[in-house]
Amino acid sequence: MGRNKTIHRNQSYLKWIDDADKLFLMHKKARMAKLCGPFVAVLELHTMDKRRRKDADNRVKAVLDYAVRIGLIEDDRFAEWVMVGWTHDPTRAPYGALLTLWPWQREKGLPELAALVAKSGR
Repeated sequence: MGRNKTIHRNQSYLKWIDDADKLFLMHKKARMAKLCGPFVAVLELHTMDKRRRKDADNRVKAVLDYAVRIGLIEDDRFAEWVMVGWTHDPTRAPYGALLTLWPWQREKGLPELAALVAKSGR
């Protein structure tokens, strides 16, 4: 038998979700098709306050969970490749983060991954 899990989210995380919801609604231009199955994710982060720059890898889970919540991806367990890094160009991630997603075709392998990263402008 499974246990009931109680998840306690801190206030700053709940505020982040609320802010993300507002941004998503504000910028949503058309219905996006959900990525089902394997995918590649590139997460670009930016902060104006260099003293508050945190570990980039700590941001991935929240962003991918949010992508599931709003229907961009079916499930974050299908992530084949996830790349995260800091951009110094504030226009790349004007709200602090830019997530780019693509379907992944295993048979194409690493050359496709390199092409996707090149396409993202990184």
